[in-house]
Amino acid sequence: MSNEYNADVRRSLQAGNNAKIQANNAHAAEDAQSASFQAHMDNIDRFSKSFQNYQLDQTELQDNHQNARGAVSNSTADALVKADPDRFQTVPTQNFLKGTDF
Repeated sequence: MSNEYNADVRRSLQAGNNAKIQANNAHAAEDAQSASFQAHMDNIDRFSKSFQNYQLDQTELQDNHQNARGAVSNSTADALVKADPDRFQTVPTQNFLKGTDF
């Protein structure tokens, strides 16, 4: 009887471990899918902001001395970058930061 009981315990533990592995794999797949979807949505938002800047004749500008970024008129951005290219830089769409630029 003891052998039967021990075999049942081992089967039960193995079934529990298998279920845990399956659950962990399912959670990992769900997390990966969620991260992929979020990246896709961020990309849409990033390019929407870029199109908004285009429509409003604006450029995302970074001030390296003030550690600040924002949208300014294209003419202002051009003048600032030409006057001090080490301080001011235009920000390409792919480098827009969530929560800062869009």
